[in-house]
Amino acid sequence: MLSFLLANTRASILLPATVLVIAAALPLQGQHKSYLPVLQATDAEDLGIALVNPTVTDATVTLTARSYSGAAIQKDHVANPVTLSLPASSQKALRAVEIFGNGISGQTGWVELSASTPAVKGCFMIFDSGLSYIDGSELSSRVSRRLIFPKVSSSSPTRVAIVNTAPEAVPGIISVYENGGGLVGTGVLTLPALGGFAGNVN
Repeated sequence: MLSFLLANTRASILLPATVLVIAAALPLQGQHKSYLPVLQATDAEDLGIALVNPTVTDATVTLTARSYSGAAIQKDHVANPVTLSLPASSQKALRAVEIFGNGISGQTGWVELSASTPAVKGCFMIFDSGLSYIDGSELSSRVSRRLIFPKVSSSSPTRVAIVNTAPEAVPGIISVYENGGGLVGTGVLTLPALGGFAGNVN
């Protein structure tokens, strides 16, 4: 069991459903935000995002890609942030390069989404070019100060993906426990404002 956040991988596959976000302060009311905690898990993976507007009025969603240092990703052939229009009762499914441009390929980090209405929902998928594996999860709008992942394995890589959605740095502790409840190890990690961390547990 991990106190904080761990995302378990099968071989090189990230399980995005277990990748959550933390924050020192909850989002302000009226800001309909959701979070995509990983742009890509490995260099061989691609990211797809699907958004749906089930209402009878048009909506907009602004997507901001950030590095794990907290800075908005700015480089050649990257448009960031990007605002998408979602007509009433419509949906859009796009790859990351179709949203931000070809320069986003190979970038690590996370994406913050801000919608004009809380009715807008979405999901994301991580997949390889041959579609030999595919995994995904709904976009998360929940934040937490304490997160628990119930299983890690020494027989396959386990990756940590932690995102701090707060505008200030957040100190954290990652604790690993064996099945019997004994403490295996503890790590201290400070997440920068609007930043995060991704890496293998070792």
